[in-house]
Amino acid sequence: MTKLRTVSIVVMLCVACIGLSCNSHSSPSKTTITLWHFWSEPRQKQALMTLITQFEKLHPTIHVELTDLQWSDGKTKLMLGFNSRTAPDVVHLGFEWMPEFIASGALSPLSDSLAQDTSRYFSPALQSLTTQAHIYALPWTMNTRAMVISRKLIPNVDSFPARTKLDYGKYTWDMLRAMKKQRGTAGFWGINSAEPHNVLKKALPVIWSAGSTLFTKNPLSSTFDPAAVMGLEFYLELCDGGTQEQSRTLDDKLLQGKIGAWITGQWLLDKAHEIHEDTAFVVLGQIPTSDIGFTGYSILGGDCLARSSQSTHSREAELLIQFLTSYPQSSAFCKTVSDAGFPADKAVFSPHTAAQYSDHQLNFLEQVRNARPLPASPHFLDAERILEEEIMNAVYRKKSAREALEAARRRIVEVEMGGK
Repeated sequence: MTKLRTVSIVVMLCVACIGLSCNSHSSPSKTTITLWHFWSEPRQKQALMTLITQFEKLHPTIHVELTDLQWSDGKTKLMLGFNSRTAPDVVHLGFEWMPEFIASGALSPLSDSLAQDTSRYFSPALQSLTTQAHIYALPWTMNTRAMVISRKLIPNVDSFPARTKLDYGKYTWDMLRAMKKQRGTAGFWGINSAEPHNVLKKALPVIWSAGSTLFTKNPLSSTFDPAAVMGLEFYLELCDGGTQEQSRTLDDKLLQGKIGAWITGQWLLDKAHEIHEDTAFVVLGQIPTSDIGFTGYSILGGDCLARSSQSTHSREAELLIQFLTSYPQSSAFCKTVSDAGFPADKAVFSPHTAAQYSDHQLNFLEQVRNARPLPASPHFLDAERILEEEIMNAVYRKKSAREALEAARRRIVEVEMGGK
């Protein structure tokens, strides 16, 4: 009996092992990869989760684990993750952060198979993602800030420039001056309070509209020119008697008709739609300029996806990057999360694609065409902070436009030379 019982147990164990082997063969274990991202608001995260579910169905052996970040402290958390060697496989970054992360060694160059065909992307969106030797990320979405004018305070805004239906084209400074005079000084212009990464996005387009090349190439300290002074002086003229608040509060005030003009992003359209104020404003397709011969540039921003240098799952990470940045997926995401802007794929500019956008969106898209990426520099974030501080010194009338820009130039020289 003992021998028979022993034989039975051995047979049962063999059958169990065979069963486990079969199950393992038919249901391979999954590879988990991590994505740290900034789309953490409920609607944004739901749109991202929809795409992740599609990706996991397409690649059943890959599981994607998400970690939410906030723009307020996400960069610090990312740096801590890289320093403690707990960084994700895939990281979502803004264009302007890329040079610093590349210089720190936090990111791995993308494989040749992924990097070889970048011709489908809007080329300015690639500028900060590449070095002479490598590409470190693929652009995902792109956006800009456009000038928006209230119809409630400037009811005859449509009569100021000659325009076609979808092109609020060549506004000039003189037209803005006329609007401000019509409105009266108080409350015409929205002044962004000292929010990091926001002051520059509102002031630099006005400075560029004077023909300045400020912050368009490296070294950044070499780009301070006389036109920058003229542009900042006009920005201060607009600010005279303006309303200063946080950026989202100024969006509300424009929709309410409490300010006349303001430079803001595409999220305004969602907010307007929610409160049925879609016709309360016009979006200009180009920042007004000091001279009709200039182009009214704004800043090209956007989001990209990169692979961490600490990732041990490079193939799976790149499959996710390729999937999310492909046009069908990026387009679907931007339709749901309109404040993400537009897909970074050039297909977004095709006449067929344009038919899906509203007039307001098309004017934002036109401003994207007339948008400059900020230069790739490991010193950019420090330089941005300095320039924003000095612009606010001028807004508060602590310094003249010339004094503020000269102070910024000297401080940025020290940063670029390695000083404190």
